[in-house]
Amino acid sequence: MENKNITFLMVSNTKGSTKKWVVSSAWIKAALSFFIVSIVLIAACTVDYLGLLTQSIENKRLRAEN
Repeated sequence: MENKNITFLMVSNTKGSTKKWVVSSAWIKAALSFFIVSIVLIAACTVDYLGLLTQSIENKRLRAEN
């Protein structure tokens, strides 16, 4: 299996300096996977929280009606 790398270059036009970062494609895939899982978890927690909030409002309304 080939170890592929991705190179990022940052070039500054004011200082004339260049910065170079070499990142393994495996690290990028892992970071992307972590990001996607995090987004899905945050979305699931938000939906669950909104459902609980709606249920709480409904419970308060019914309590007041009783």
